[in-house]
Amino acid sequence: MAGDVQQPASRNDGKSDTEPEDRFLSAFDSSADSIASSGSGVEVLASAGGVPKRHLQYGVHMDRGPKYNTMEDFYRIVFFDEPTKKQPIPPLNSEVASDLNRSSSELESAVAASVERMCTLLVCDGHGGTQVAEFCTSRLPHRLNELLRESSDDPPASLRRAFLDTEAEFFQSITSEKDHGVGSTATCALILKEKLHVANIGDTEAVICHKGKTIKVTTVHSPDNAEERKRVEACGGVLTHNRLGHPVWNPRIMNIAVTRAFGDAYFKLEEYTGGKSSGLIAEPSIHSFDLTPDIEFLLIASDGLWNNVSHEEATKLVLSQKDNSELNTICRHLTELARRKGSADNIVVLLVLFQPCKI
Repeated sequence: MAGDVQQPASRNDGKSDTEPEDRFLSAFDSSADSIASSGSGVEVLASAGGVPKRHLQYGVHMDRGPKYNTMEDFYRIVFFDEPTKKQPIPPLNSEVASDLNRSSSELESAVAASVERMCTLLVCDGHGGTQVAEFCTSRLPHRLNELLRESSDDPPASLRRAFLDTEAEFFQSITSEKDHGVGSTATCALILKEKLHVANIGDTEAVICHKGKTIKVTTVHSPDNAEERKRVEACGGVLTHNRLGHPVWNPRIMNIAVTRAFGDAYFKLEEYTGGKSSGLIAEPSIHSFDLTPDIEFLLIASDGLWNNVSHEEATKLVLSQKDNSELNTICRHLTELARRKGSADNIVVLLVLFQPCKI
């Protein structure tokens, strides 16, 4: 069973959003230029090992930007029962439920959870279209949950397999060749017990704030990364003008900015590569941390933010506003900062605040 928050859209089918066991609180409205949502939970994080009980609050802001006609960035927040635990998810309170039909551009929701819950937070940044990002946003959290129910002994291994399995499922689902040129980068954070695990591919990045300091918890996979250049060159990949080129077709024409991503079948399927490796893979980099009281927040965003706003700038803004502003407002302010500094790209900003429960 899962509690699920996605991009907001009003529903008009007369059904309650709290009825399905694995409920989609909303679906993506691609016509919206700007989408914002926020929410909070109670006692999501706690420990029998001495870590004080804390609750998780999240805020999201999305903005299409002037560069594109479509929104290719997606997010998803899912609360699952902890593996081997079986508890019903608490119902949304009446105040929140009344807001679910507010509008297609704004949603406020809250999901309550207990120590027996785990949380998955996912941001996908599509390129070439929405198909891969939308598929992975929908499927990845559930594949991860399936794997953790098989064995929760090694969450990083489950994250890695979930990424690879999700891409394989997408390739199996393709029914049109137009989907072969579509891809997505991604960052997925898993909160389980007293640990934070962050997996990413491409240039969707995340940072945490630890005692007021910025700590990067993702790896940018691009030719700018010396280790990635070495890996691509070792497998015979082509690098041109600081981009990853196609192994068969003219790399000056057919190239991509990242070295790891979901999809992009033209760079991966043998029918297009002739069996040559392009170096483009969907295997994530994974970083794990103890979720101590010193970690104040987690910030995940697409490159529409990070290409213009530094990690330190973003941390400073959040710290200056987190005690006096709604989290979705802070996310909007980050987006506006990126716009002032020249970003025209799609942007999604997801902010997760960890706070002690006042008991």
